[in-house]
Parts: sequence; structure tokens; C-alpha cells
Amino acid sequence: MQRHRFPIYGIVALGVCLAAWASSWLRVDPFYRYSFFPLWLGYILFIDALVVMRQGKSILTRARWRYLLLFLTSSLFWWVFEGLNVPVHNWHYILDRPYSPLAYFLTASLNFSTVLPAVMETAELLSTFKPLRPHLPASNPGPLLPLWVLALVETLGIICLILPFVFPRYFFILIWLSLTLVYCRWQDCAAAFCGRCGTFTPCQSGIILSHMLVSGKSLRCPYSATRAIYPLRLSYSRCTSLSWCS
Repeated sequence: MQRHRFPIYGIVALGVCLAAWASSWLRVDPFYRYSFFPLWLGYILFIDALVVMRQGKSILTRARWRYLLLFLTSSLFWWVFEGLNVPVHNWHYILDRPYSPLAYFLTASLNFSTVLPAVMETAELLSTFKPLRPHLPASNPGPLLPLWVLALVETLGIICLILPFVFPRYFFILIWLSLTLVYCRWQDCAAAFCGRCGTFTPCQSGIILSHMLVSGKSLRCPYSATRAIYPLRLSYSRCTSLSWCS
């Protein structure tokens, strides 16, 4: 693999990430209260720079100004999970101080905007390694799966979405799986946005492991990488969910 020059913004991003991390752990007032977004923004841009160094292009270099739309989509995406969490109470937030509804919404939306970029940048980096690299180019999605398979996936997604509402005590964990299955077409659109193949196409055979790794990581890393999310501190309400952030 041909190596490329490491972008300067990657060095700046690493500095921002480390500074935010240190202020969060050392509780440097008032910076630790607002360290979540810069910490993850630094991580996102640093990983993007690593991808550029390894393969010469990245999500940022391909999407350019549309990269900002990924943050907006991420915020909306995670608010959906927040809505689904209301009946099952998988987690709740312990605030460092009282916030008005508007301040809470704006701060939470800013923090939530880093979820998808962090996950997708990590997947992009993993795909630069040969065992995890897609076998087909992005321009060739391969043959489509049978309609009955897609219908089965959608049906399973709907079932996973309904069961936590009917039996939240036993099926609360299915909340994490439901949207992945129900909105698999949305994932294909996001993949196309990044110049990659979709979720349910044959070219996933080379990258499916990275999807599995990132899917698990996305449940852990946003909340275990810092001692607390400031100003939103996460507390899992269920023992099973607690294992994800241990």
C-alpha cells in the first residue's frame, strides 16, 4: 500500500483530542464541562487523517462540505434512540447542574452529532487493512439480494422494535438492533455518501468484520472513553447494559 503524507489537520486534531481528554479526567474547570465534543471531534479528524495517510483519500476529502451533513444526521439519528429509550429506560443522564430545556437540547444535540462520524471514520480506517477491505469497488454493488431476504430483514427489524415496548424487562436490548434492521436502506445511503458499498451487498464479505467490530465499539466508546460525559453523564439503568461501559 502506498503511503501518503500525514495531513496537518490530523496533528491539530490529535492535540485537541488529548487536551480535551486531559481536561475531562483532571476536571479542569470550566473546560471539563464542555470537553466531550472537542474530544470526539479531535478523534474523528485524527482518524480521518490516518485514513488519508494510508490510502490517499477519506470521508472528509470525498465529501468535503457535505461532511457537515454527517454530523447533523448523527444528531438526528441519536435523538431517535433517545426517544426509543423512554419506555425501556436503558440509560439515563446525570447532569452536573440544572439546564434549561433549550440548553439541554442544544448541548445534547452537539454531543450526539459525533456518534456517526466517529463510527464511520473507524470503519473507514479498518477497511484500509487488507483482511477487512471490500472485495468489490464502490461503483459495483454486485447482484441484489432476493426480495424475500430484504422483507425478512425488515420484518425482524419491526419485531425487534415492538418487543421492547411490549416486554421492556426482557427485550430492552433489542432497541440497539431494531433500527439497524428496519433502516438498512438508510445505511446503504450513508455508505453511498462515503463512497462505500451498502450493508446488504456481496461486497460486504470483505468488510463485514469491520462492521461487527465498529457496531460493538459504537456501544462502548462514546461513553467509556471519558470518565463522564460533561455536561451529560451517562448512567445505565440495566445490568446488562452496564457491561458495555465496564
